[in-house]
Amino acid sequence: MISQLSSIFNTLINFAFPSFCAECHILLSREEILCNSCAASLSQVCSSNLLISKKKSLTVHALTHYSGITKTLVLRKNQGQSKTFEKLARLTLKNLSPEIKDVDYFIPIPIHWTKKLQRGFNQTEILAKTYADLSGAQMLSCLIKKVRTKPQTQLSKEERQINIKGSFSVDEKYKELLFNKKIILVDDVMTTGATLTEAARVLSNHQPKIITAIVVCR
Repeated sequence: MISQLSSIFNTLINFAFPSFCAECHILLSREEILCNSCAASLSQVCSSNLLISKKKSLTVHALTHYSGITKTLVLRKNQGQSKTFEKLARLTLKNLSPEIKDVDYFIPIPIHWTKKLQRGFNQTEILAKTYADLSGAQMLSCLIKKVRTKPQTQLSKEERQINIKGSFSVDEKYKELLFNKKIILVDDVMTTGATLTEAARVLSNHQPKIITAIVVCR
């Protein structure tokens, strides 16, 4: 009875508030953001590896390039469109699921509290929570952005590394949870990889089993 009522409710919601493909504008279910055809046309990118230290590297999996419709969708964060990131997470996970096995925690890249207050949300938390819910893992918001840094988009590769250095820390109450765990760092966009590298470096001090990363685009 409850499942039938839920199905009827969802049907009514879809009817009252239809969702359309962000690219070709055909009608979709409310959970999707691109139709199958438009999703299949996204340019595929290979995984990349970032050097954390002389002996450690970070593998980063990305859905596609930061261009076209995906760039437009990611930039919706500046218009407060948080629901976009739930749908992007579903699309990303659908395409990257072979790379996600037996994960313990999805850890979002944090933003400074003043920026989160201004925007109203952290898009990487929405991505990480959706990944966790869909895969049966947990989201662990254990990283803190303790310094409000300059926007990375305005800086060169070398300047980004300097800008982000020392800006993250691990919340004391989560440190013991990281030992010997499989962690996936979550961000929306990777450009030079400076942010992900610094976050992974800080987390690696607490001896997780492995750290990888997922981004929507790069």
